[in-house]
Amino acid sequence: MVIKARNKIYIIYSFFLILNILLFTYNIINKTQWALDILFSTLIITGILLASKKLEITPLGFLLINLGFLLHNLGSFGFYSKTFGSFEYDNIVHLFASITAAYVVFNLIGHKLHIKKNKRIKKTVIDYNKILLILLVIASVSMLGTLVELIEFSGFLYLWEGEGLFFIGIGDSNHGGDTIEGQYVDTMNDIFVNTIGSIIGIILFYKFRYKKNYWLN
Repeated sequence: MVIKARNKIYIIYSFFLILNILLFTYNIINKTQWALDILFSTLIITGILLASKKLEITPLGFLLINLGFLLHNLGSFGFYSKTFGSFEYDNIVHLFASITAAYVVFNLIGHKLHIKKNKRIKKTVIDYNKILLILLVIASVSMLGTLVELIEFSGFLYLWEGEGLFFIGIGDSNHGGDTIEGQYVDTMNDIFVNTIGSIIGIILFYKFRYKKNYWLN
């Protein structure tokens, strides 16, 4: 039996909703501030689900989005304190999230700008403007990353120490302590990783999806 794309998205949503409920319960029991992050991410994912048709979200794209939020929420178990050589867990989250964002944004823009209605036409508006499209996707991912940094900065200014996205703590600044200098280095590091991730996401989408002629059928 072939499952329709829309039904796949609902199945993915249901699976991760159960995971989020379990994680939320765990953090409520242990009285951690990660419960706020999980609630926030669940609301975001629900909004994406409701707008998935307009955003041209595919099952793979929706799966990647959910995995990105899950990676962040695994901070509930202290993952943000872990490092892998010179690579921090925070770097992994930012890299995966930016790859996913680039993939999803490229897919959305590809659908909106694609004008290859006639199969005899060999090239599309995208084919003629690849560099502009790449810059547009990178800029879009950077904008989303900047929004996250602004949320973190607001937490630094008004909420101070704690756990998760809205507070300053482990994972927010492993480069210089919980200082203004440390936060500055951390922000620049996140922006750099986001840029690298957006480029990787663009390459993956173009190679494995856009070049497949059937993807818009």
